[in-house]
Amino acid sequence: MSSSGDRIRELRLKNNLTLDDVAKRLGVGRQAIYKYEQGTVTNIPLDNLEKMAAMFGTTPGYLAGWTDEREEPVSTNDDPQIHAVSTMMESMSKDQKDQILAIVRAYASTQRKD
Repeated sequence: MSSSGDRIRELRLKNNLTLDDVAKRLGVGRQAIYKYEQGTVTNIPLDNLEKMAAMFGTTPGYLAGWTDEREEPVSTNDDPQIHAVSTMMESMSKDQKDQILAIVRAYASTQRKD
């Protein structure tokens, strides 16, 4: 079984992403991704594993080396508006994403039918 670092590096390169690209999307420093790939850091935070798995089209378990199953998550939503928002949010900071999520939650709560 490959190490998680090997898998992360392999998928990063397969997706033509630099260390900086991945770091920016995760909201961490370039050095953190380098350390993940080198195996210096083995306790990768679950939220980072989940973000990388989504980015690479695989599962957190595969990236962490917990399974050899490389199953890709199946998207049940092909709505172009949701895809557009998701794409725009990739370049936002965590604080900006949190603000957007709060706005959406507030709006959704006014639309609930009790």
